[in-house]
Amino acid sequence: MTDKEINAFYHRSAWKTVRRQVLDEQHWECQQCRREGRLTLLCRKDERPRQIGRVKFSRANVHHNKELRLYPELGLSKFYVDTDGQVKRNLEAICDDCHNREHERFQKAEEKPQINEEKW
Repeated sequence: MTDKEINAFYHRSAWKTVRRQVLDEQHWECQQCRREGRLTLLCRKDERPRQIGRVKFSRANVHHNKELRLYPELGLSKFYVDTDGQVKRNLEAICDDCHNREHERFQKAEEKPQINEEKW
């Protein structure tokens, strides 16, 4: 899919309906944070991200585990069948931090190990 097609996909009413269903089914909770033992609740459009105690509130994202650009036929599918015949979740509610990490966006460059002690 081209960038223009992807942009059009995300503005379709069918996507907005499925996105809302996924967020409701997953209780507006980041699934990646949940797997890692954290609680991050996802904000609706009229709410702002914030933190209250140990509970973080973040902007809501619905992530395609099978990337939309590569698998456009799965764009509205909540699940898919992998090569081993296992049913896997395709659409997942996740927070901004996890979504950016998943797509390797805005990550700090890893420090390269020093090969030797020369300083010149």
